[in-house]
Amino acid sequence: MLSFTHSSPDAAQNIQTMRLRDDPPQITTQQRKKRKANNDEQPPTPQPQPPAQQQPAQPPQQPQQQQLPPPPPHILPPPHALMQHLPGGPIPPGYPYVPGDYTPGGMPQQAPPLNQIMQQALAAQHAHQQQAAQQQAAGKAPSPSAPESPPTSGAQRALSSTKRAEQNRKAQRAFRERRDQHVKALEQRSQLLDTALASADEATRRWEECRALVDQLRVENAALRAALGQAHMAASGTPQQHHEQQQQAQQQAQQAQQQAQQQHAQQQQQAQQQQQQAQQQQQAQQQQQEQEQAKAASTDAPATEPKEGE
Repeated sequence: MLSFTHSSPDAAQNIQTMRLRDDPPQITTQQRKKRKANNDEQPPTPQPQPPAQQQPAQPPQQPQQQQLPPPPPHILPPPHALMQHLPGGPIPPGYPYVPGDYTPGGMPQQAPPLNQIMQQALAAQHAHQQQAAQQQAAGKAPSPSAPESPPTSGAQRALSSTKRAEQNRKAQRAFRERRDQHVKALEQRSQLLDTALASADEATRRWEECRALVDQLRVENAALRAALGQAHMAASGTPQQHHEQQQQAQQQAQQAQQQAQQQHAQQQQQAQQQQQQAQQQQQAQQQQQEQEQAKAASTDAPATEPKEGE
């Protein structure tokens, strides 16, 4: 009887658990208000919101918890029954924050995934290699049904080789033109030098002639001066002296003439000697040519043996 009147500690715990199960809305409303106030105070974060598909699964959990029958007395509830479920539902999984360049509209620019970009690049490279191998093997243009592809490396090389060949031709043409112009200028200069040398030779020849003439005139002038001096002396003296002076003047004039004739003869002899030397050189050259021709004829002709009678 005493056991029924006095309340045991197990019964008190059961009553507390029942009260906790009967009063979940009050606790949740306060927590919701606190969380709403905290959310209003906190600034908005750029993290994305949880997907909308997880929110509708939250309401049916509360009626299930409320509809569960109370546990029998003198039995402890399971350990998970004492845990209070949050009204906001399960905590959404964390999402990685990817910083992006924000457009002027306020929305972040969404970049395509990296795997898709790599796959597209690999596929384009593989197709390009296949087309290049087919063109090199067959040597034909791609079929019209295939999509247009950028020019291959072989076509680019051929185009670059043609451009280089054209540039080389242009450079060679310009080089030839410059070379022809330089050759023409050199020919003109050589012609001018030839004319200058010819004029110099002519001038030296004339100078030699003038020098010989000056020497002759100098001798004649000296003879005339001597004759004039003797004439003056004869006019002032006796007739015999005058006759002697005339004879002396005549002798001096004759000597001067003889000297001039001797010089002229010497010049002629020198000219003749030069001519003879030139003729001798020509004869020597002719003899050398004849000897060379004879040697060539002897080498070409067959060697003949002398006869016994000879």
